[in-house]
Amino acid sequence: MMQMRYARLTIYLILATILLLAGSVAADHEDVTEEDQGVFHGWGTGPMIIVAIFVYWALAIPIGLLVYTDASERRMDANRWLMWTMVPFIGLAAVPLYVRARREHPRVDVFDPWAEGDRLEAAKLAECESS
Repeated sequence: MMQMRYARLTIYLILATILLLAGSVAADHEDVTEEDQGVFHGWGTGPMIIVAIFVYWALAIPIGLLVYTDASERRMDANRWLMWTMVPFIGLAAVPLYVRARREHPRVDVFDPWAEGDRLEAAKLAECESS
């Protein structure tokens, strides 16, 4: 039973690493020159996440079948394992995408007095220049 626990933990760590890497590739692939993008040239972030999902499925289904050894319940347990682990791992793949989005579009406070002052000053300058 203890070996099964370690096997699952190892599988979770491998899948988490793969999906974090897939998410970081999706987050950073637009910064690379066209020649370096290769097969991913012109792909948006959405298709890259879909690729990460398919990579997860391609790895999780056979690994899930290998982890569960009871032949009668193997398919049901593997499907349950796949279903319950997919959501957190897809969330892990989205972390680098979220970080990049926050870097490119930082949150703006609802009321920022400095920004409000700059806007008023810019409006006054524009009014003076137009007169």
